Amino acid sequence: MKFTSLIIFIFVSLSSVFGFHFYLKNGERECFPQDSPENFVIKGKFSLEEWREHEKRLIKDPSLTVQITVDDLSNNNRIMNQKGTQEGRFSYTVVNPGRQNICFLVKSGNPQWSPYSRIRVTLDMAIQEDEDFAKASEKMNVLQRTLVDLNNKIKVIRKEQLFQRERESLFNKTNVSITRRILFWAVMQIILICAVCYWQLRHLRRFFEAKKLV
Repeated sequence: MKFTSLIIFIFVSLSSVFGFHFYLKNGERECFPQDSPENFVIKGKFSLEEWREHEKRLIKDPSLTVQITVDDLSNNNRIMNQKGTQEGRFSYTVVNPGRQNICFLVKSGNPQWSPYSRIRVTLDMAIQEDEDFAKASEKMNVLQRTLVDLNNKIKVIRKEQLFQRERESLFNKTNVSITRRILFWAVMQIILICAVCYWQLRHLRRFFEAKKLV
């Protein structure tokens, strides 16, 4: 059975969707490892049939049962323990990434079971990402994109505010400069007018004195 486990492990390691079969004796247990990433769902479909060696044919036997267990080897925690009949499905979610050990224990309830018969286990398995986790991740990605867009808009608004402040500061400086120039030229005009008035009054006084009118 070690060779069977090796073949199963190779199938599991190289493919995300795979199917295979193996043979067990009545009451025999077979385990194989499964390496799975975090937040992935392992789904399986199985069927049990009796293989009669002396007749070289498969027979449907409703008394066949199977117990499927999955153990997380990283923390020695049992993930799943499920019992089934000759046909069924199972699934489990990988919470911790690493290696899990999947075991099949098959039994027959037929009291006339032949010791030369075997139980053929046909197994189809698929590894896929957890839909709930994928949806949550997608929502998180949407929220992250929304936050990034909001941050970019806030940055643009801040740049606009800084630009407006700079323009306002430049405008205020220009107003102050113009006001100072206006005041300067107003004072200069007043001084010039006063000087002209003083010169005219002095000139008129000298004129009147020369004419002896004063």
